Amino acid sequence: MVGFVPGDEIFSRYPILTHMAYQKNWPTLLAYTVAVIGFFALAAYAVMYATGYRLDIETWTIKKTGVLAITSKPSGATVTINDMTPSRKTPLTLRNALPGAYHIKLTLDGYQPYEKDVEVISNQATEEHNIDMVLAEIKSTSVANDITAVLDVDTEIWAFTQTKHFVKLGPSATDLNIDKMPTNVKTVLAQTTGLYLAKRHETSNNIALGIMVGSKRWLAIIDPAGYRGQLFGTPLNQVSPENLSWIDADRLMLLIGSSLYTLDLALNQTSLYAKSVTGATYTNGKMYYITRDSHGQFVLYRDSNPFDERPAESIFTNLPVARAHEILVTPEDEIAVLAVNPSSRGLWLLNKSDAAADLRLSKLASNVQGTLYDYLGEQLFFVVGRMVNAYDFAKQTSTALRQFADTPTLIGKRNESVFIKSTDKFFVTDPSFSNVYELVGAKTGMLLLGLDSHQVWLLVGTQLSELTLRHPGQGLFGALPGWLMTTAGS
Repeated sequence: MVGFVPGDEIFSRYPILTHMAYQKNWPTLLAYTVAVIGFFALAAYAVMYATGYRLDIETWTIKKTGVLAITSKPSGATVTINDMTPSRKTPLTLRNALPGAYHIKLTLDGYQPYEKDVEVISNQATEEHNIDMVLAEIKSTSVANDITAVLDVDTEIWAFTQTKHFVKLGPSATDLNIDKMPTNVKTVLAQTTGLYLAKRHETSNNIALGIMVGSKRWLAIIDPAGYRGQLFGTPLNQVSPENLSWIDADRLMLLIGSSLYTLDLALNQTSLYAKSVTGATYTNGKMYYITRDSHGQFVLYRDSNPFDERPAESIFTNLPVARAHEILVTPEDEIAVLAVNPSSRGLWLLNKSDAAADLRLSKLASNVQGTLYDYLGEQLFFVVGRMVNAYDFAKQTSTALRQFADTPTLIGKRNESVFIKSTDKFFVTDPSFSNVYELVGAKTGMLLLGLDSHQVWLLVGTQLSELTLRHPGQGLFGALPGWLMTTAGS
């Protein structure tokens, strides 16, 4: 009788068969083993990569990655990161980037190259947003040749000419229509011989004008496109541009000497708000001012409504003694104070203490020549000697950015462009001051900034020019090479 013998018993009875099967199948077994190990290794790496981890081959350690995001204006710039050039142009997002230092370079046909060192941090996004590329050849267009003062360049250009006309500039000049305004305002505007102040409200057409009629001064509030026209004499006609602040379209704050005034245009009412004031500003919907009290201490006050009868709130006493104070308040209500004396200019910070809500006074720098706040970057630029520095309110750190040939003047910031003047030249730079481009050389003159950084205007003597920094290159009026406009009345 023949019985069935199981396979495992055969191999146990005849070991030679096991050896022969192993010799025959070992490549297959090895392949299976490698495939299984590889599958699990790749799966583990995929999971690690998907959750934001990478192997750093330089240190052979696993690190949590970050993100590097780069955008530019205009877009389409080629990006080189260290020595790697991705095929995709801006906007570019590099995910799962190992933490560490990177050098980025942006190039775009017709534009200046842009370079910067950035730091990628684990589990964070490093954003280089809206980098303002600057044309390799900045286009200059002559706008007018008989301008003595510019009122506004935000949406339209209003100016005052040598022929004593208020005009709106364009392909053809248009005289200011004053027929709708009150008779006394029309008379003063028609007799104007010069301007010492022009300051427009940000979101309306209202403009505050310091008008000269011979040797007589007037403060006029007008709407070039409407009916508003109001005149004010002493003491409001003595205000300087830096000490006039719009509260809203109908109300203003004016610091004249050491007296702080409020002006309600709707009620045609002027009020003396405070005396012995050394500095004031209006920001974040609040008035901030510094006054000397009866004990000789300098006190910082805050008032959310300077037109009601409630007293202002005292928020800090015993500020540094100074002839004048310049106050800067960030959107997060962090405060910087520049104490100005004839022989010293100290920059101070009022920070909240970690242990309490009380403010703590600390000195940031001495001999400060100028300041400029960057609302997008939440940093304060300040000049000491020939060096531009930046204080980061979030990190509470100060960094030296760039040294110039002589003391630079901080003019203003639009988008991601900072405008400065040094050694009789105007420059534009990025907020890190890594890339500084010359705009134009001018020993004298005024650089006028509009709503964005696409173009700026330069007034030298009576010549007004428009400088286009990036495409589209039409500027405000269109592509008009060599265009020279003659204003009305000339």
